[in-house]
Amino acid sequence: MSVTTGHTFVGRAAELERIAEAVSRVRRGHTQFVVIEAPAGVGKTSLLRQALEGLEDWPEFGVVLDERMREVPGGAALNLLQVPGTTLENLDRVLTVRLRDAARLDTPALVTVHELQHVDERSAELFWQGLSVLDQGPVLVIMTVRPTQRPEVRRLIRLAQASPHGTHISLDPLPDWQIMEYLESRLRLPVGMAVARAVRRATDGYPRLVESVADRLCARHLGKRGLDHTLRTLFADPETTAFLRDIAAAVETPDAQTRQALYVLAAAGQPLSKHQMEQVLAQEVDVAALMGTHVVRWDAPTFGYAIEHVTVARGLRAELTREAEAEIHRALMGITTGFDALRHETAALMLDSGNDHRERLHGQLMEASQTAAHAGDIEQAFELTHLASTVCASERTLAQLVQLGVSVGRAKQLTEFADVVEALPPSQTRAGLMALIALERNEPDQALFELERYVSAHWSPEGLAVYAHAVSDTSAHMVVRGSPLQSNELLQRTLRQLESWEQQLRNERAKLISQTTGEKPPAYQLGHVTSLKAMIQVWHVACQQNPAEAGAIIHEITAAIDRLEQYPGTEIVRTALRSVRGARLRQLGDIQAAYEDLLPAAVTNAALTSYAIHAKVQLALVLFSAGLWHEAQEYAAAAAGHTLLQNEDTTSLMAYAVACLVPAARGDWEAVAEIVETLERLPHPGPVVTGLVTWVKAWGASATGDAEASAQLLTTMRHSSEGWITVGVEPAGMLARELFYAGMPEMLRVIMRSLASEVPARDDVSLTAVTGTRAFEAWSRGEAEEAMTHFEEVARYFDAAPPLRPTQLTGEGGGRGLYRALLGLDMAALVAQYPERLDRYRSSVLEHLVWSATVFQSCHAKTLLARSTELLNTIRSQARSLAPERTSDRALPALTAPVPQVVLPVMEQLSPREREIAVAVSRGSTNREVAENLVISVRTVEYHVANILAKLGLHSRRELRQLLRQ
Repeated sequence: MSVTTGHTFVGRAAELERIAEAVSRVRRGHTQFVVIEAPAGVGKTSLLRQALEGLEDWPEFGVVLDERMREVPGGAALNLLQVPGTTLENLDRVLTVRLRDAARLDTPALVTVHELQHVDERSAELFWQGLSVLDQGPVLVIMTVRPTQRPEVRRLIRLAQASPHGTHISLDPLPDWQIMEYLESRLRLPVGMAVARAVRRATDGYPRLVESVADRLCARHLGKRGLDHTLRTLFADPETTAFLRDIAAAVETPDAQTRQALYVLAAAGQPLSKHQMEQVLAQEVDVAALMGTHVVRWDAPTFGYAIEHVTVARGLRAELTREAEAEIHRALMGITTGFDALRHETAALMLDSGNDHRERLHGQLMEASQTAAHAGDIEQAFELTHLASTVCASERTLAQLVQLGVSVGRAKQLTEFADVVEALPPSQTRAGLMALIALERNEPDQALFELERYVSAHWSPEGLAVYAHAVSDTSAHMVVRGSPLQSNELLQRTLRQLESWEQQLRNERAKLISQTTGEKPPAYQLGHVTSLKAMIQVWHVACQQNPAEAGAIIHEITAAIDRLEQYPGTEIVRTALRSVRGARLRQLGDIQAAYEDLLPAAVTNAALTSYAIHAKVQLALVLFSAGLWHEAQEYAAAAAGHTLLQNEDTTSLMAYAVACLVPAARGDWEAVAEIVETLERLPHPGPVVTGLVTWVKAWGASATGDAEASAQLLTTMRHSSEGWITVGVEPAGMLARELFYAGMPEMLRVIMRSLASEVPARDDVSLTAVTGTRAFEAWSRGEAEEAMTHFEEVARYFDAAPPLRPTQLTGEGGGRGLYRALLGLDMAALVAQYPERLDRYRSSVLEHLVWSATVFQSCHAKTLLARSTELLNTIRSQARSLAPERTSDRALPALTAPVPQVVLPVMEQLSPREREIAVAVSRGSTNREVAENLVISVRTVEYHVANILAKLGLHSRRELRQLLRQ
């Protein structure tokens, strides 16, 4: 990417490839010239520097043009040739000699002309003549140019576009996907497309600004970063302002009137018609000249003109004095109405220190906000309140900003007014605002301190709304972190005040209903208060319960959701509660119910903020256990990739940890090692994050076959305060498995006791985990039949599990597909160790093992798939030695034996896999035998056989065999 000096160059692959092709042709003795066209600041120079790496041994002749050289006839050519004695009179002859010399060069040479838009007419003509005739000789000519309408420069650009020896590259600002790729390379963490889009909207993809965003994010500690704060500090930086001014200064305008029109469009922030611009400027506007600047676009829907990039608009505004910009805004007030007029009046007031109309404007903004809210336009209501806060950040205004911000997912913008809030006198509102600001900075302990030090029985609706919201969010942060509130009085006092407010609203509503003959008045405010009360009641229960008693909160959440059903406007809170309930259900082992709660919460709108990210994290864990690793990774990456849109907190750290789980389990530890190490170095991540990181490391060790290391890590989880509780029953069951394979079966009885008493889970889930542990314990004593009996009991439990979703088949483990697949490995390993004693189980175990292999294959779990293949071959080999006369076993080729490729023309319409299956069927193999041999499921074979018959126009396997025998 053309953003870096000292950092990894990412992106621009297509452009680099085209320049590389030109370099390759030069090496073969052919002249090439490349024109790179792009606005200022888009990265022409960095692209060129990257493209020419490795060509340091080529002699270079170059010139950098500036605006002064445009007026010097032949000046660019004279500076480039650098031949003593060259004058304007003999310039043509010297150029001819140099071109002849270039054709006879033995080694490649490089010619660079930077900022071609400043070339003088005489030099442009000479360049065109030379490039038109020079086709032989190892010379690479590269020119960079900004968009321009100068005909002599456009002529050179057209030559690059049309000539077989030319290459024209038009550079645009970085697109979303390249920004995402670059940020990921710098942050070493998943970055979602939504984050990349937000960065592009703020920076227009200008490489230097994107690099600055990455620099600022990297400079802050993990868990303390947020995109809003980063962008605010970026555009407040004088260096950024200077860069923006340079961008604007590079915009060429033919006259002062056109420049003034650009200033008007920059201040407007929206498309304006020609007539509107002329109204503001009180003079005619030449729209052709305006479009000729290459920074203005025509906006067809509004029938107006607008600045193409917000970065250019910022730079143009930076050229204006405060008084000049305020004057433009005042003029824009006269041609706009409603929200736009108020926006321009606010901007003019903030730029004009002598304006004394703040109180009047503040009142207008608040009134307009209330009107918009009543009309259901919460987004515009928030924008108006935000403007009002910039005019006068009173307690009431900031309280309303928070309430509306929660509804539209923008409460984090409160941090803009942190200094104002801190200066407020002590009050319930101030305590709530200070706590919310602390939470946005991921400082929940500071938030709790702010809430606890305000102790008063007095409350007001505005103050209590903010305070209760802060209490709810602080409680949520503490519970998610694994250190719930110890202050019972804070929660109880807030609940008492909310109950008083709720009763007051009920009385007012009842009075209104008794006085109204038509429809009942809406219950939106009552729903808001009831929502706050419900959330705090849930956290109150969560904080009072022993974490191991995870089921205690389920009833309270369900009751709260039921109560909120009757109130409009509570959908977001209900979805948040379902996210919390889904997490608890997953920990208890009720995977199906957890999936039903988490899926809608995970795909909800962005206004849910941390709750949506939390739901994605929990859903990823559900899908991981189901053996749906591809989808699990998609949700985990989406959760991690969206965290920067908010401000990082404990939920963000959980997302980063879970995003490492699938790669670690696949054995791709290098891809996540740096993230895991960073999370481990955090000073106080909390037991939940610590437990998840340990779970990731345990799977990473297991993927390499290091059962001992995995067992040690899982044991650490057991000894931590909430390790097993964080993930659920799976770590305990996995620990039993790893202890057995690590040769430490003496600890299995301890695990059985832990499963019965320490791990929060439904009785049937705990009992099944205990049964699986008993199987390993019996196996360690050499009791093969007893171990297999226990394994079969676990298998029956998995087989009876309902499908996680309609596309899943019954009998495949439902939400525990992964553990059913691991069970297949364990049963096969037991049969392989005791082939004679367990001969009667071989057929069913083989079928289970083949299914397990298909799960591992779909998960891309290479180590587990290799183990499945090894056991399949071992058991088949044992079967042949025990019963050599069995035809079916003799007929099965080795798993790795190649299948001959059919070359009959009629078979060409089949896929390679279908050909393999067709050959196997023609030899008389059954579907089950084909499935075992190819390590796929029987149902997959049936599907392929049906496709084969349909494609070949056959009706039976017999017809297929007959066809192939021909």
